[in-house]
Amino acid sequence: MKKHFELTCKAYKVWQSSNKENTQTVLGHDGADGSLKVYKVSESVIREASIEMFILGELPLSFIESVAWRHFCSKAKQYKPVSRRTATREIVMLYVKKKAAMKKILGKNKQRLSLTTDIWVSNNTGDSYMVITTHFVDANWQLKKMILGFKHVIDHKGGTICKVLLECLDEWNIRRVFCITVDNATANNTEMNKFKKAVKLIGDDALILKGYALTMCCSHP
Repeated sequence: MKKHFELTCKAYKVWQSSNKENTQTVLGHDGADGSLKVYKVSESVIREASIEMFILGELPLSFIESVAWRHFCSKAKQYKPVSRRTATREIVMLYVKKKAAMKKILGKNKQRLSLTTDIWVSNNTGDSYMVITTHFVDANWQLKKMILGFKHVIDHKGGTICKVLLECLDEWNIRRVFCITVDNATANNTEMNKFKKAVKLIGDDALILKGYALTMCCSHP
């Protein structure tokens, strides 16, 4: 078997030559004939996958400079880890890339969107944050959900909520709204009246029934 690998097996020779520097490679199918070819996983793919792992795992940026992560990369024959400053920059770049892709999806069919909004208060800082989520049915009749914004707000007043919502619509170029779901807070009554008047100015097709059934209150179990 050893002689076969060293003298006859072409795939092994390709893999051996590509791993002289101990960089990670994988075997994959090459073409319709089903033959195998060695592919090297590029550094950009590894770095993007690492950044996505930190985001999805909600890991602190300090972990990317930790002994544990550097040990993993060394043992798995990965590329040298980046610094937390570089990771921060790449997270922002990934955000911009994903946001552009989301805008493309939303603008492709110009479908009508339903919005959901709520405000949370941080237990640690006492700051208020407002999240805006959209739901819609795409061209394949699949229900989709996207978070459009997670905004810091200075108060829970109707004027503030309305202002953030309108800024979000403008940021994402949303011009057709189906309905918006809010909680039962008193401030939301004022908010929705102002929001309805502002959205009507976008166009005749911005709301259904001129906003008669625009607002829905969430129900808590």
